[in-house]
Amino acid sequence: MTDGVVNCDTLKCPMSGYDPYASLMRADLLVALITVIYLLGYFLYSSFLAKKIFKLDDNKKTPAHELEDGNDFVPTRKWILFGHHYASIAGVAPIIGPCIAVYWGWLPALTWVVLGNIFMGAVHDMGILLLSVRNKAQSLAEVAGQFLPKKSKIALLFIIVFLLWIVTAAFSVVIARLFVTYPSSVLPTIIASILALIMGQILYRSKLHALVPSLIALALLYASIPLGVKYPIDLTLWFEPGIATAIWVLVLLIYAFIASVLPVWVLLQPRDYINSHQIIVGLGILVIGIFVTKPEMVAPMINFEAERSWFPFLFITVACGAISGAHGLVASGTTAKQINKESDIRPIAYGGMLLEGFLALLAVIAASAGFANNEGWCEHYGSWAHASRHGLDAFVQGSVSFMTHFNLGPEIAAAFIAVIIISFAATSLDTLFRIQRYMLEEISVLVKFKPLGNRYIASLLAVATVSMMVYSDGITKVEGAFTLWPLFGTTNQLLASLALMILALFLMELGSNNLYVLIPGIILTILTMIANTMGVMDFWRDANYLLAAFAVLVLFLQLYIVKDISRSLLKK
Repeated sequence: MTDGVVNCDTLKCPMSGYDPYASLMRADLLVALITVIYLLGYFLYSSFLAKKIFKLDDNKKTPAHELEDGNDFVPTRKWILFGHHYASIAGVAPIIGPCIAVYWGWLPALTWVVLGNIFMGAVHDMGILLLSVRNKAQSLAEVAGQFLPKKSKIALLFIIVFLLWIVTAAFSVVIARLFVTYPSSVLPTIIASILALIMGQILYRSKLHALVPSLIALALLYASIPLGVKYPIDLTLWFEPGIATAIWVLVLLIYAFIASVLPVWVLLQPRDYINSHQIIVGLGILVIGIFVTKPEMVAPMINFEAERSWFPFLFITVACGAISGAHGLVASGTTAKQINKESDIRPIAYGGMLLEGFLALLAVIAASAGFANNEGWCEHYGSWAHASRHGLDAFVQGSVSFMTHFNLGPEIAAAFIAVIIISFAATSLDTLFRIQRYMLEEISVLVKFKPLGNRYIASLLAVATVSMMVYSDGITKVEGAFTLWPLFGTTNQLLASLALMILALFLMELGSNNLYVLIPGIILTILTMIANTMGVMDFWRDANYLLAAFAVLVLFLQLYIVKDISRSLLKK
């Protein structure tokens, strides 16, 4: 195998010959079945959680009303806030992770996506949002300080900042590379931001309902895609691809700084609301394409020839497609400051995570049924190395194949998919930079350094530290952004496990049955500890001592926090 090319004749690939499972399942039937399961999960399980476990109460005053400041704390209508929350959590991770996980077969990937969403991910998001709302919209680390010693709070804060550092650096480069690969997507992305600024002013000044202006903005955005194809902004005409990518990263970091200090109603809310509609429409088009083309699952049901063990790495690889610690940061970072009433938590948090699970479902379908035949799947998934490096490619290729019946040229179809992916990543990027600002402001209180509490200084420091990581290999290279990316999966999942355990402590004080969050928390804690331990051994064997050192540090911090959480649980 050479880089990016797999010779199926020399590999053990379950698709290199006849696979009896491939023709037994059509993708459209799977989508229909899992959609019904998700609907049952929302209407039955989330209703039970809202009434019996979390005990949502609209008579309680939310921080958005109690601390309203017109900047971060702003009471927001349910569906506008749903748009912000969903667009912020639905980054590229729930696309890339499930696409890579198809390496072990579509059945294991889909099983974890569905069960993880309904019983872990959506429960986590709903619970952490309530936890923050009931505690003046404080961050997860700040709330944890009520249940844990100060040292554990500092350890949790380090894990959060570390995770944000990894994600923001990687997402900025992913978007920049998409701009270079698909220059036709640049103009629509710029137009989307301009439309959001206009819409924000209209909604704030006139108090109009957001739906009609948002749909108009969405129509203009879609109309700009052919314009972007006709007038691509291609920096590679003047620069080498590496330099072009570095320039786009710089532009994105400047944008992220501006977005993180502006009041949420100016850019964040309207842009995320527009993007949430765009994402939903995009997902709808993909679903229609799947039901029209009725593709077969050319991937194997289970890949018995996989060279990398599925346990525990399947659960870590799917990551945000099933449960994500980063979602708790969004929930307690920006969403909790805008909740109008507690009953809004259920559709925004639980419903938002299920919709992200639906995105993960489509990612698995694209990576399993989007190839022309089993040989095409084998070429992409013939080795773990190739599959893990090209997860996003599988989604784009599969999605474009589903859109062939819409009479769209391949270039416009690819630009359409690229704009959707960029929207996922960009909305997460500016939200996570804002959350980094909040975390640094919290640190300023802990270390008693007042200048860091200034939002401009905190945002500038966040951008500066990410820039250091991105450009660590030189100003013309951006590979440094992915130096710590192999630790994203375990760090993200262990943060979710810790959040669930802290949530269990909160529910005990509330007088509720905490087993519905404690059991998922224990399961995820064990999985992440095993995965991190195996990761340390892999990094050490490969002489990657930097990753090994960080992995050991994160594992130690996890064990330290779990010890204090366990002690608190036993006391109660």
